[in-house]
Amino acid sequence: VEDGADEDHFMLADMQEVDAGGTPLIGRKIENQYIHLTADGPFGGENLANLKGANPGDIRRVKLTAENGEITHYEVTARQISERILPELNDAFAKQSDIKAETMAELRVELGRRIQVAYDRESEQRLTRSIADHFVRNAKLETPASMVDNYLDNLASDLEKDGHPPESIDREALRTEHLASINWNIKWYLLRKALLAAEGIS
Repeated sequence: VEDGADEDHFMLADMQEVDAGGTPLIGRKIENQYIHLTADGPFGGENLANLKGANPGDIRRVKLTAENGEITHYEVTARQISERILPELNDAFAKQSDIKAETMAELRVELGRRIQVAYDRESEQRLTRSIADHFVRNAKLETPASMVDNYLDNLASDLEKDGHPPESIDREALRTEHLASINWNIKWYLLRKALLAAEGIS
């Protein structure tokens, strides 16, 4: 699309989280995100009005509201604006797809199978996370300070690889922001290791 974004277009964009005053938050950037500009989605309403007319290189502000009512501000840098033109769903389309199918009926069956596999995988991941969370919450285990520091070193190193100058990285801010998830990950790493050994799981 050459004449600016409009409703039902797709915008390929970088999303940088900012505070209410517009200051970028370190480590809170999502690159190459596809945004569907639709009135009934998270980018509808005021966000849609702000994004309409954007061309590649333009920067627009949006705010997203979580289920708990918390508002997050983003600077959206447009990379590309696209319009979706859907093909006719027929056997010719089925043959052109990346799935080996001769007819639409065969394509639907295979897509249904793949969707079910994806949901089964997600269900198993959620169950595994719930089991791990049970152990982490109930175990009397202190997180070693040296492992927390090492985790923070790795976070800072990742930020440097993403192009952030070392002097701009606030380790205390990283510690405050990520400490809960750091503690959870380290505790589960140690507990999982102990469980595998105790139960003879290979």
